[in-house]
Amino acid sequence: AISGLHANPKYLAFLNPCRYLQRASAPEGLTAAQSWRLRTLGAVPLMMRSDDAKPGEKALRREEPKMSAEDNNVLIPKTTVVREWMLGVVASVFISMAVLSIAAVSPFVKDAEAAVASKFPLRLAHFLRDRWQSWSVFNKWTWALVAPGLALTRSDLLRQLLDYQNQVLDVPYTHVKPQIQTAAARQTLDIYHHSTSSGDGPRAGDRPRAVVVFVHGGAWSHGSKELFRLLGKKVRDAGYVCVVVAYRRYPLAPTVWESAADIGAALKYVNEHISNFDGDPSRIVLIGHSSGAHISALHLLTGCGSD
Repeated sequence: AISGLHANPKYLAFLNPCRYLQRASAPEGLTAAQSWRLRTLGAVPLMMRSDDAKPGEKALRREEPKMSAEDNNVLIPKTTVVREWMLGVVASVFISMAVLSIAAVSPFVKDAEAAVASKFPLRLAHFLRDRWQSWSVFNKWTWALVAPGLALTRSDLLRQLLDYQNQVLDVPYTHVKPQIQTAAARQTLDIYHHSTSSGDGPRAGDRPRAVVVFVHGGAWSHGSKELFRLLGKKVRDAGYVCVVVAYRRYPLAPTVWESAADIGAALKYVNEHISNFDGDPSRIVLIGHSSGAHISALHLLTGCGSD
């Protein structure tokens, strides 16, 4: 999918904050497109060095991530609070126009998002991409547009959504309090567990239940764990303990390493506390959707965020 995104650079700039992915030099002899795809797909920056190589040759090494879930890189100087607020209002207005335009043309256009994004000037698309307020408003519009249709067509799912039994929401897995209180900065998780007295769901004897940790997607920038509450309930009803993780996202996470570090911190918390919810810390499965699957794989491959 990523290899084909270069066909529509405006769509790419609008929806996929690739500046968030760590950039570095790539091997010589590659085209710009090949270099970009290598860095994006691998998500492990490659750096050239010649100190250990033979004369005339260059060796590759993997840059070790040094990010931690306890790092808080979101620093907003007090002198820019008013400016931030004004820019946030502008971003909120334009992203609302974009979302409503997508909803309006979607019945008539095959790819409404790309059609609308192509009409935005590139600088405006970059501005919206780089404002956390844009993605906060985007998430709210997602709820506003989906909820009425859900209520009219699948009232049973809406009732499930409003059922708060056997779940613990917004559990912090770090001690860091974000300076900006928005979904893109939260380091929390939701736990969908079974009542210890009900005994419902498949289970082998008295053995604790296997645990499924789910990481939501959203092009590294939007989405929220609340959108996957029905998934958490579905996995729980299948006999597991389900944990849905929220993590720092672009632009409040400057690089992909902060997001990967948050996954490591969340897994550490689950490993230490899931037994309180009848979960088995020795049987944890990590799954993810879209960019959530990407940063989950990145954490597993690099150990970013692990002790």
